[in-house]
Amino acid sequence: MYAASMRGVAACSFFWLAFGCARIEFAADGGGAPGGGGGSGGSAGGMQAGNGGGGSDPGSEDCTNERDDDDNGLIDCQDPACAASTCVDVPAGWQGPVALAKNRTMQCPAAYDEIAILGVSDLSFDPPSCACSCSAVSGGSCTIASFQLFVDAGCVAPLGIYGVGATCANLDPTQPAAASVLATPTAGNGTCTAIPASNIPEPTSTPQLVCGGAVTGGGCGAGVCAPPADDGRLCVHASGNLSCPAGFPSGLVILEDVVDSRACSACSCASSICDTALTVYSAAGCGSPEGTASSGAGCVSLSSGGAASALAVTLLPGSCPSSGGDPDGTVAGTPRTVCCSPD
Repeated sequence: MYAASMRGVAACSFFWLAFGCARIEFAADGGGAPGGGGGSGGSAGGMQAGNGGGGSDPGSEDCTNERDDDDNGLIDCQDPACAASTCVDVPAGWQGPVALAKNRTMQCPAAYDEIAILGVSDLSFDPPSCACSCSAVSGGSCTIASFQLFVDAGCVAPLGIYGVGATCANLDPTQPAAASVLATPTAGNGTCTAIPASNIPEPTSTPQLVCGGAVTGGGCGAGVCAPPADDGRLCVHASGNLSCPAGFPSGLVILEDVVDSRACSACSCASSICDTALTVYSAAGCGSPEGTASSGAGCVSLSSGGAASALAVTLLPGSCPSSGGDPDGTVAGTPRTVCCSPD
């Protein structure tokens, strides 16, 4: 069964519909009942034009009641008075007949005054843009656990370990020249404020309204005698993304109950990690600096090589490692295929 009849109802199928909040209208009833048409035999899964237009005056043919109202021996779509109606043989597994509303006015034909499908087509969207960073470190402290010298530039062959908490270390002139140093700071235990950033662009789509609820008649070899639609096309529909059946070649996939689940994962900051600044000196006692480089607690190659006589390590505030801020989710709905008769 279709949804309850609606007249003049403002409907927002989805908040980003291409034309905003479209107003669903149903044409006013007037004149006689919808006319009928079609030959006496409806082909399986197809349509046949009727013989005439119908009316509701006493003695005239009513094309929707499966009776011979004008006593000419012809019922509904068999009667020339029901030429505007059509024999529609709805294929197995499909529902109908239904009619497409005019997209820009969202107006249903007078004879099809119930909402069968309300959704969107041509859905397009981009993934969310996400980022996660951390503020400056607040609180905590940094202490040197140790720093170690190496004869090679990659911190592989150790030369010696210098005292915990030392700020200046004279190099032993009898030892091979130091080529690299590795400082190991402790965790800073400071805190940072997470700074999330996201941009979720609105999707685009085309609103679609499919109308049903038509009263149908008989007089068809197969199927029902259906009143006309505004554009002359009658349709059938089924759940899923399907190929159209014979007799209804014009297909459209409509998404119902569309949900936008796009989001960015939670942004968080771990406790701070201390960085170190390494200064190389050409004179013992940390005199005559040769250069400074931030180690970031990693291996630092000494460009001065054997000219180095002393090293000093300065602790820096460091930073908090960030995590999260990853794009996730999608925009999806339940597909329903609508297939219509040729234009």
